[in-house]
Amino acid sequence: MFALLFFSLCAFSQNLDSSNVSVVDESTVILNSSSNENTTEYESPNTFWLFARMILVLIAIIGLIYAFVWFLRRTSSPKAKEDLYLKEVANLTLNPGKSVRVITLKDKAYIIGVTDSNINLISEVHDKDLIDAMNLYASENDNNNSKDFSTMLSMFSKSTSNVEDFLKKRRERFSESEIDK
Repeated sequence: MFALLFFSLCAFSQNLDSSNVSVVDESTVILNSSSNENTTEYESPNTFWLFARMILVLIAIIGLIYAFVWFLRRTSSPKAKEDLYLKEVANLTLNPGKSVRVITLKDKAYIIGVTDSNINLISEVHDKDLIDAMNLYASENDNNNSKDFSTMLSMFSKSTSNVEDFLKKRRERFSESEIDK
């Protein structure tokens, strides 16, 4: 960017040549005189063209900055295709580059841990009602605003005050299913 600015300033700068500069003897200049015989007229550069050049350079620089930002956005975050069967339904960021995610694949759900260099399976969710509720919620909210797991869990209960009751019922149901095995 700095090189572009430097080259544009060099290209549009005025050429100053020391051989074309004329030296005027100040003692011969007559001030407040009505006659024009001894006065030297100075032609100023046309300010319209200076202003036009400045605007053109400014537009070119803004265009290059816009193109650079567009290129960075396009290359830095590739968009993932929407998949009808595989969905990320919950996301909890623990630290920068470290998160816990809930992924559903039709009627199965997996809790995975994701880091910059690794992906680990933490657990598999076997509760069919919870999986269906997560899939339904994810399909209703396709704007990719991933919520954390506790927020999603509170949305499936009747009200936020009944979250504890909901968790107790799920725990009892889970413990009953383990006893039956």
